[in-house]
Amino acid sequence: MHAFPLRLIFRRVLAPVLAILLAGILPACARPSPGSACHTVEQTLEIPASGKANAVLALAGSPEARCIVRLRVVGNPPGDEGLALLCRAPLPALHDLYLDAAGLGMKSLSMLSDCAWWPRLQRLSLTRNRFEGGDGQESTAQGTAPRLVFLDLSLSHCRLPCLAALQRAGALDALRHLRLEGAFGPRELRFLAGLPLPRLEVLELHGIADLSEDPADVAGDEGMEILAASGMLARLRCLALTLHGIGDDGATKLAAARADRLQVLDLRGNLITDRGAAALRDSPYIGQLDSLGLVDNPASRPLPPLSPVPMRRGPCEVAEE
Repeated sequence: MHAFPLRLIFRRVLAPVLAILLAGILPACARPSPGSACHTVEQTLEIPASGKANAVLALAGSPEARCIVRLRVVGNPPGDEGLALLCRAPLPALHDLYLDAAGLGMKSLSMLSDCAWWPRLQRLSLTRNRFEGGDGQESTAQGTAPRLVFLDLSLSHCRLPCLAALQRAGALDALRHLRLEGAFGPRELRFLAGLPLPRLEVLELHGIADLSEDPADVAGDEGMEILAASGMLARLRCLALTLHGIGDDGATKLAAARADRLQVLDLRGNLITDRGAAALRDSPYIGQLDSLGLVDNPASRPLPPLSPVPMRRGPCEVAEE
């Protein structure tokens, strides 16, 4: 007898009140409290033409800062000054940092080990910067980056001083994937091959088509002799050496080296003729390869069935930990 009026009262009075209450309560519950776990957050920091300090400080002081896992810095290059400010931001969840075309120089590399988030970083992209000059010893502080597994330095002029600075910062100790593009000669390869690099699986050294003819700017056959003698090849799963002036002697050195784990060998755009291709064909590890890139070499006879395998730039990736 009283059922209909009760339903009517609930629908017209109580239901709207409950809806209003829930609308206020649920968003508050969804916002992370200081002690709650964070969801993965990707943040893009836009650097204005002026007031870069304000932009970085605003990010550091924002409620979202403690939840930022992946940070991309875009807009006007923050430069060494901007990185110094970013280094002081706690960013306790930060794992991946992209500072591409950020106007960074050698000074930035020397301050990495002082950054609050440096020991937690897992992936770092520093492409299109200018790490030139100096001797890599500007900072005497020894850093450590035990979680950094991926480092991209493409088109950043990273030569010997740059590598030395990165070593001192601890950026190379735990790497599994290192990518460089640009001038990189036997001197740099000798330095790299002399480091322990116990976890390195993927090494990408990409030359560029308009490099000078200076042999110090490409790995060449001398670099292949260094690489083969170092034992590094035995640990690699993927080796990319494109546009690096490698000829038949270099290919022969690679073919004779121990490469127990190698799955991908990318030698596109070099100077390998039929003699070097034959040495690769007869190498003990050729049967275990998934991909062999030899296009844009003078060799006239392909190596079936591996040569036709289509390969993109960056044929190997390392899964995130």
